[in-house]
Amino acid sequence: MQDVDELKDLPLMDMGIDGIDTIRLSDVAEVKVTDNSDETYAVINGNPGIMLSMEKQTGYSTGEVTNRILDKFKALEKEDSKLHLNVLMNQGVYIDMIVNSVMQNMIWGAILAILVLLLFLKDIKPTIVIACSIPLSVVAAIVLMYFTGITLNIISMSGLMLGIGMLVDNSIVVIENIYRLRGEGYSIRKAAVEGSKQVTGAIIASTLTTISVYAPIIFTEGITRQLFVDLALTIAYTLAASLVVALTFVPAMASVTLRKTKDIRHPWFDAVREWYGRVLEWCLRFKPLVLIIAVDLNYRIETEYFKLSLVSGKREKFLAHSELGEMRIICPPTADFTDSNLQDWLRKVIEEALRRNAKIILPPRLYMLSERYGLPYKSVQINSSRGRWGSCSSHKKINLSYFLVLLPKHLIDYVLLHELCHICEMNHGDRFWDLLNGFTGGKALELREELKKYKTEI
Repeated sequence: MQDVDELKDLPLMDMGIDGIDTIRLSDVAEVKVTDNSDETYAVINGNPGIMLSMEKQTGYSTGEVTNRILDKFKALEKEDSKLHLNVLMNQGVYIDMIVNSVMQNMIWGAILAILVLLLFLKDIKPTIVIACSIPLSVVAAIVLMYFTGITLNIISMSGLMLGIGMLVDNSIVVIENIYRLRGEGYSIRKAAVEGSKQVTGAIIASTLTTISVYAPIIFTEGITRQLFVDLALTIAYTLAASLVVALTFVPAMASVTLRKTKDIRHPWFDAVREWYGRVLEWCLRFKPLVLIIAVDLNYRIETEYFKLSLVSGKREKFLAHSELGEMRIICPPTADFTDSNLQDWLRKVIEEALRRNAKIILPPRLYMLSERYGLPYKSVQINSSRGRWGSCSSHKKINLSYFLVLLPKHLIDYVLLHELCHICEMNHGDRFWDLLNGFTGGKALELREELKKYKTEI
């Protein structure tokens, strides 16, 4: 611009339509030259200067814009030696500091998660599997962010930081189940396949539940959407990626790293389990009292293969939710547990959950023991027997009560071995007990007495 007239003729809008002239600055504003140097001026290091303020457009990274401006300043100073540019305030520096802080916290969070896993697992192999799943999930989430137009800013990186704390959950569940099956004698290939298959439904439901908490933010409007939609989508992407990694990468890597496992003991944790076992034994003896406590105090009952919880709710109807190894019943506050009809309904609902879990848990366990000790059978059926834990016919057909899943693991194995031994010896003679003692380390009669403390009922 050389003079005022050129500034007046500055085009603002040209519609490109015949009959409509170009809109110029003089059409919408009065343009004139004024001298207000006595009111507004800038002095930099004692020398007169010009102060410029630059702002970025919405949707662009502040750090990237400030870096490009600084590069342009350097190029201008090289072109004109008399031009000196000083930056008085640069918000990009502060944003870079915050982003770096978030990045450091994210890395330290991942490191601490790995250290906690190593502390509890006491085995470097499964810890390495989980450690490798963390960057894979984060990279997959960043790829999804790229294709949906989400930049790496403070909000989205905060979502990644929150997601790192949750993305290891799925991998831990899968690797622990594989590790457990491997310790029970499964081949590494079968343990990887069955271990991940058994918990697939549970971790998918858990992941979708967490994602659904953040999903409604996507449908909000106004400033809330602008601020938090990146956070919600980033967490959703991170959890979805962790689910895929847990069901694909973790079993594949476990099949290589867990070929050999060692028996690791946790003294303090074993002490807690032993105490809990005594408490559970008392609960199984006094089930009606426990039921009342469960409803009033949200008490939770757990066995190794089945968890049952009755909790108080606000709705006027019962709500039962069941999945592999777990059942949750939400009871209305006005429920009368002395009502015989309600007791019958609860019994039917719980027994149906026991039946479904027993059909999934007991046959593979029976097959593993059969293969280990060379005791083949023809078929196995799960029934609702209340008088016996199991039976074996002369045709090598085994029947098992679904109440078995309420027993401790070592008693379940005892009952299964008991029925497998009947394949060779139908009567409870000396040969039968010698055979069963050989499979139980000489504790057949001791386990038999312990089993008498439990009943095939709820």
